[in-house]
Amino acid sequence: MRIKNTGFNSAVVPPTALWRAMFLRGGQAAQTSAAGLEHNGPIGAATFHDGKLNNVPEPHKSACEGALMLPPSDGAWQMLLSKGDRVCHYDWDRRTIISEEPAADFMQAAGQQLNPLVLRAYGRAADGLGPERGAMGLLSVQGGMGRHL
Repeated sequence: MRIKNTGFNSAVVPPTALWRAMFLRGGQAAQTSAAGLEHNGPIGAATFHDGKLNNVPEPHKSACEGALMLPPSDGAWQMLLSKGDRVCHYDWDRRTIISEEPAADFMQAAGQQLNPLVLRAYGRAADGLGPERGAMGLLSVQGGMGRHL
């Protein structure tokens, strides 16, 4: 086996019925499925999830440093994207920004509502996450990102 650095900095699994994985690098996304590569191009491309990520704000859209898919809320897909010390909480289905703010402010305001979602999705690995850990401390739960803001 040979290890190769692809340059992708985030991996998320959209909550679809079929297995898929999405990898992010700057403003680019690659999505794979059991059948193979489905997309390799801009995050906001109209052909990628019907353009649902086109409204992700800058700098998260072109320079995302980390991402975490949240469990569906009222049937809507949501994710967190990080860039520097800022976090964007984004709703795919409504194509809206729920919030975009410093990570510390986000965790202070949303921590109590967010933690149950994370615990439901990631179980005991997320135990004890709170505002003192920083919003993107959640990324260490997913795929060993190991990066805290």
